Amino acid sequence: MAGNIYYVSGTGNDKNDGLKEGAAFRTLQKAADVVKAGDTVYVMNGTYEQSKYPNTPVLNISQKHGTEDAPITFKALPGHNPVIKSTNFQAINIAGSSYIVIEGLTMVGANDQITLEYAKSQQNNLNNPLTNGAGIYIQPDKSNNSSHHITIRGNTITKFPAGGISTKEADYIIIENNTVSETCWYSPWGSNAITTLNNRNLDNNTTDYKIIIRNNVSFNNYTYIPWWEAGRITEGHGIMIDAANSLGLDNQPYKGKILIANNISYNNGGAGIQVFKSSNVDVVNNTTYQNSQHPELKASGEILISGASDNVNVVNNIMYAGNNGNSYVVGGSATNIKADYNLIYNTSNYNKKGTNFILGKDPGFVNAAARNFALKSGSAAIDAGSNAFNNVTGRTPHDGDGNGTAVVDIGAYEAPNIKSPTPEIQVLNGTVDIADGTTTAINFGDAIAGNTLTKTFTIKNTGTAALNLSNLKLPNGFSLVGTLPTSVAANASTTITVALNTTTPGTYGGTLILSNNDIDEGTFDFAISGTVKPVPTPEIQVLNGTVDIADGTTTAINFGDAIAGNTLTKTFTIKNTGTAALNLSNLKLPNGFSLVGTLPTSVAANASTTITVALNTTTPGTYGGTLILSNNDIDEGTFDFAISGTVKPVPTPEIQVL
Repeated sequence: MAGNIYYVSGTGNDKNDGLKEGAAFRTLQKAADVVKAGDTVYVMNGTYEQSKYPNTPVLNISQKHGTEDAPITFKALPGHNPVIKSTNFQAINIAGSSYIVIEGLTMVGANDQITLEYAKSQQNNLNNPLTNGAGIYIQPDKSNNSSHHITIRGNTITKFPAGGISTKEADYIIIENNTVSETCWYSPWGSNAITTLNNRNLDNNTTDYKIIIRNNVSFNNYTYIPWWEAGRITEGHGIMIDAANSLGLDNQPYKGKILIANNISYNNGGAGIQVFKSSNVDVVNNTTYQNSQHPELKASGEILISGASDNVNVVNNIMYAGNNGNSYVVGGSATNIKADYNLIYNTSNYNKKGTNFILGKDPGFVNAAARNFALKSGSAAIDAGSNAFNNVTGRTPHDGDGNGTAVVDIGAYEAPNIKSPTPEIQVLNGTVDIADGTTTAINFGDAIAGNTLTKTFTIKNTGTAALNLSNLKLPNGFSLVGTLPTSVAANASTTITVALNTTTPGTYGGTLILSNNDIDEGTFDFAISGTVKPVPTPEIQVLNGTVDIADGTTTAINFGDAIAGNTLTKTFTIKNTGTAALNLSNLKLPNGFSLVGTLPTSVAANASTTITVALNTTTPGTYGGTLILSNNDIDEGTFDFAISGTVKPVPTPEIQVL
């Protein structure tokens, strides 16, 4: 059932109707006076103190009743951080009320206004509001009507000389996600940071948890003043279930179940968690650290089960003891105490009642000095608890050690999942990463037939488990040099060399496929290519001027004629139109012909040279025959053609007289 929404502001006015942010009430009490079932009071920025009626709570909720579906809620307006300051007996008092929610508020007590000397002077004065102020107090009203179904959620409560959050003779209480610090310092009432005292049976429900204290942080709470009744220091605990077995207003011990779960309690004067004369309590998945700081309470340890407590489970807790302190203590006449799957560190002083304890192993907090009690990777507490209470704590176990099984951690924090180790393949061409499925071919280049053409690829495993290589499939013409490595360790690498068969000239290509155990790249593939070129060969061409001379030409290349004693030569061009050097080894000439100069020994590919042949003109006559040029052309190794020339006699005069 939706009710009214009221607003309270540090700049409001109680003469307003409170129904809009701009018409907010000024005091919390004004809102408390008008609320009914289903109403929500949004508290805006401001500082709220009680000045009109000294020694009364800043917010007094008395005989106000919501319902299960329509609670009465006081909460911080989203984005706002209101502060309640109190020097009175309580900042918030809830008396004889039900279905009330207090959420997201900051409460500051009077510690900074009190000195230890003053507190000691008042240790017998139980009615001094300055030294006996509490944060939130939940109690019966003057007619002994108990409060019940009260939720205290997400508040910050600090510096109260008495308790932080306290209940008396109440039932169906949820205290969750609160931070309580520096309380209990100066009151003689024997206070604790979070405590329930003499729980009262609203009904006979023994199945469900009726008192729930979970996900709170309690630290630096300490008692400097003796409890007036005992005359010594007995309290200052982070969390306490106090005397639930005692006969309350209903003249019966408390029968309901109590859950203390997922809390952080550290550096408190008393125990991190104490169960005293109470039954049916489950203390599960809490982290306690260096509690029992008060010299008189060293024996209290981190978790203390004492008095006539009965049927208490202490499971999945971290107990990191203070120096020379105890950790886990079962004292008095406590019975039926089951302790299991707890981690105890920094002490040998413990009263171990149960099995599956982890002893002497540092829980491995991220940074306890900075109040970060999350678990480092590798902590002994990770995946070391029991899943038996997951359904009541709301914990979802993670696979924090990466072994494939999700088991709840010991302590208040659950470490994140660690993925099972997996391999991750990376293939490199030199230093260049090759993407899986690359279709632009990695080119091996080219090689002359019969020569070697290879390429080496680097295979890296950037994962956390071994990379197994099971098969390599290569395109036609390609082959693996050596053998395929079977495995590559995490963060390691190997190489494979692939060769192109250069027997037959041609262009080759296709897809290389490397089968492996990478989860999403199990058939790593990419295109490769390469070219095999024919073996280079020389190719001879002989020219007469610009005219090609065919090998074996029988029609003589005529040098012409010359007068005896004159010069008669012809120059031939020798070209190499092949792809390898043309070697010239011998020149055979017909009688009467000779080489001018020396025969070149070699002609580079696509180059040329010349030879000049001379006809001996000493003796007139007609000369001819075959020029034969020996070389390394495969099919024209004796390049030959006919040549000829004529030497004429020296002309002489011949007289004739007529």
